[in-house]
Amino acid sequence: MAETAFLLKAACAFLVAAAWVMAAAKTAQRSSTWGGVVAALPSVTAFSLLFIAWTQDGGEAGKAAVPLPAGLGAAAVATTAYVRLAAKGRVTAALAGSAAAWFLAMLPLLLVEACRRPLAANGVGLLMLLGSTLLLPAPPQAAAGPAGWARGLPLKASLSGATVAAAVVVAGLLGPLAGAVVASFPIILWTNLMVFHAALGAAALGRMARGFMVGLLGGMVFANAGAALFPAAGILAAFAASYAACLATVAVIVLLGGHRDRRHA
Repeated sequence: MAETAFLLKAACAFLVAAAWVMAAAKTAQRSSTWGGVVAALPSVTAFSLLFIAWTQDGGEAGKAAVPLPAGLGAAAVATTAYVRLAAKGRVTAALAGSAAAWFLAMLPLLLVEACRRPLAANGVGLLMLLGSTLLLPAPPQAAAGPAGWARGLPLKASLSGATVAAAVVVAGLLGPLAGAVVASFPIILWTNLMVFHAALGAAALGRMARGFMVGLLGGMVFANAGAALFPAAGILAAFAASYAACLATVAVIVLLGGHRDRRHA
């Protein structure tokens, strides 16, 4: 009976995460400024923690959240690797190189015990995020519209839901670190990069990737807030407060950056 309830919760995790990605993508379709940002906002990460808390308890979700900033830093490395390789080759070559970069960036989290603690995880994650942002190529002057969002939407939603469900199951079987690794797996970023690469060309990826970096920083804020709040507060309250902190951070960065919101019919 307990196993059945756990699997039902994992299936619910799949459905909720998939619906979230579809709603976020539809919203981002109307704004080139927020397209890349919304793509990188914590969806897999957020709902993985939410459902780990639901299927186990808040303490386990808090433990899984601690190493997440380092995992999100690895996602930033993977993003930059994809963008730089996309200018030289095909989608498959860029994806393969990006996956290799992600795996190498994840090694400190997997092999070095200190990187699973809050201070080290944040330091490593921020260092990778900053370095990745500095290594991004300059975007083109003309803003690329988000027309490619709808093209890969069913695939994005399905992959997001599957990754969240996998994080819930893995965390239950192997523990919070394994769940954190799956939760930070950049499947949604890769899916969006591939869709935009095919739809708009490699040159348009630089602008989107900068939005990704903002969204990943928001994910780090969510992870830190979740590590503190999930063990101490109710599940929904912890989720809502952590996501509010994430959105506030992202909004401040975008507004201070002087971006204009370009609407598309």
